[in-house]
Amino acid sequence: MDIQAFIQQSCGRWFTQRTCHQIGNLSSDAQSAQLCVEKLSLEDVAVLELCKAAETDPTLAQCAAKISWKGQGFQAQPQEAGELLMVALSNVSNQGEILQQVGSAPFMRLNFHIDEDQRLILTGTQDQLHLEERVWFASPNLRLRISLLKQANQLYQATWYSEVRMGVLPEPAPEELPHAASTK
Repeated sequence: MDIQAFIQQSCGRWFTQRTCHQIGNLSSDAQSAQLCVEKLSLEDVAVLELCKAAETDPTLAQCAAKISWKGQGFQAQPQEAGELLMVALSNVSNQGEILQQVGSAPFMRLNFHIDEDQRLILTGTQDQLHLEERVWFASPNLRLRISLLKQANQLYQATWYSEVRMGVLPEPAPEELPHAASTK
């Protein structure tokens, strides 16, 4: 699987449950949310603006997506909503860099690769925090994620996500459809 296929398989609406463990203060919280993953055109204004802000040639972009969420915590926590823009840059299909921006916050550069088990592995460092995230499909309609944040080489936060697709698989782009056999 390459990054384009991974993003395509991620497109759609998802119900997600998250459990986050704060290691230092021995606390945890849980939240559920609805995610919407949309594949964006590489000519989309937001994609071009993110590439420009990152001083990156937009022709290196392989694919882009917008992820929006609306979540509700348990124990009467306030509702959270947000949006993330991601652009995958690569000259090979299963590894490269992802530009990621949450809302109007500064962008972040993450390294990615897709391993032999078809897991998307993201790594990056910003403001002395190191992120490691693994995302994989247990089935076409069940996506799993684990995210680890480390500070000074110590595990700071661990988050587990399980995501269930709401509805049907997204339609593949015409170029992704297998060629039909000729009946002649």
